[in-house]
Amino acid sequence: MPWWWLLVGLMPLVAFVLVDMFAGLRWGVVIAIILALVMFFWSYFYFGVVDSTTIADACLILILGLVTLKMNNAIFFKFQPVVVGVLFAAYFMYFQLFKDPVFVRMLPMMAPFLPEETREIIKEPLVLKRFAEFSAHMIFVFLIHAVLVAYCALKRSNLAWLLMRGLGIYIIMLFVMAIDVLRWSYGKV
Repeated sequence: MPWWWLLVGLMPLVAFVLVDMFAGLRWGVVIAIILALVMFFWSYFYFGVVDSTTIADACLILILGLVTLKMNNAIFFKFQPVVVGVLFAAYFMYFQLFKDPVFVRMLPMMAPFLPEETREIIKEPLVLKRFAEFSAHMIFVFLIHAVLVAYCALKRSNLAWLLMRGLGIYIIMLFVMAIDVLRWSYGKV
């Protein structure tokens, strides 16, 4: 999946914010649902398959959008990223506790795309330990992001909510990665 697909994935939410500003909640949600369905079908025709993330995102936008329309309350729609964050945290936690951590499981899938000398490095115990640690930290990244998105949905503007939803996860993730790299660089772990 190309990098720009991440930006396309935000289009229903961006449209919701813009249309809600000018035409109201009902039209904002309707346009967001339509765009989510368009993305779903476009993904199928463009890639030949619809990935599970696009399916889940479209279903959540559809379900929470319909609840929002029925209850006439935007909070249900705005909690879509909160639900996603909690589900991702639970997913990472499950694998952390009961199986191999998510990022450790992903390493063999990434190996064919790495240079030959790097393929051997990712098998080393210290590298596996670092990936396991970062995988564990992602549980907190998703939960912190979910709390911040919920706060913005409840107390801040639509724009603040959209920015937290769109950029917040990456900022939190980069912050956690920077802390991990600093810890590892100074031998704290």
